[in-house]
Amino acid sequence: MIVTEISNSALYKQVTVFVTQQTNLLNLVKEHFDYEECKHLAVAGLHTCRDLAPACFRIFASKEEFSSMTNIGCCYHLVEEENVRNPF
Repeated sequence: MIVTEISNSALYKQVTVFVTQQTNLLNLVKEHFDYEECKHLAVAGLHTCRDLAPACFRIFASKEEFSSMTNIGCCYHLVEEENVRNPF
């Protein structure tokens, strides 16, 4: 049996990137971590205002490599919805 020890610094890194639905998150993971294979990834969004919240859900649903998601919005009233003409 071979046991490999991975330090916490190898598992967690902060990266600031403007995220859209076209952002290739798998390439970001491969760029900042030394992993060729990406699986069991989590999408985490904090203060996902406006269209970022629904974009996070679409990104999560589009790739099988993502196995969990946490999405915490702060300004739900600023989310733009396609079918709402006048929310107020």
